[in-house]
Amino acid sequence: MDEPTAEDLTARARIRNAALQLFADKGIDRVSVRDIAKAAGVSSGLIRHHFGSKDGLRDACDSYAVERLVRIGEAATQGRMTDPDLRAALESMHLLHRYLGRAMIDSSPTATSIFSYLVDLAERWLTEHRPDQCTDVRALAAVVVGSKIGVLVMWDQVAQALGAAGSSAEAGARIRQGMVELLANPLIGPDLTVDIGKAFDQVRAQPPHTAAEQGSVAEGAQQ
Repeated sequence: MDEPTAEDLTARARIRNAALQLFADKGIDRVSVRDIAKAAGVSSGLIRHHFGSKDGLRDACDSYAVERLVRIGEAATQGRMTDPDLRAALESMHLLHRYLGRAMIDSSPTATSIFSYLVDLAERWLTEHRPDQCTDVRALAAVVVGSKIGVLVMWDQVAQALGAAGSSAEAGARIRQGMVELLANPLIGPDLTVDIGKAFDQVRAQPPHTAAEQGSVAEGAQQ
């Protein structure tokens, strides 16, 4: 991994990191500029100087979280990580994942654009590395990202199911390992995949029901 930039050694970076932690723990609405200033060891005025407002700071956190996760992912898939790098990256990813999950819960104005951006990245990766294994690359990319975001949103519940605290390193490692194995190992075989795909093709080929037809179907189901 690359060395920290000069910007990462400044008060601006301390403010951003403190905000990431507080936003991930409590949610954006429950954190004040004064809370962030206290955690970062700076004045509220310095936060406004660097970011303009809490909304500006949140936007900076959004951008940093996505860019950092993309860089870590690229380094991991390209074999550019040593063991110490990997451990530090996993610790960083835990906070960034929790932050993005909280942003989705809080309906951050940039949450939708972040989601679309991640789907774009996933689609490009699938197109480059798995071009012949996807019937609908865009749909697969959207579902994969949606599944990962779902785990982030329900991180504490998933950790509890594993008998661990959501903030523990053990929970983070086990959850991420589970996500990797889910992506690496198909749960259904190729024959069943083809059969299900044919069924979906038949559904798409059928004309849509009119409102009256939908009512008849509903009545029939009730009877």
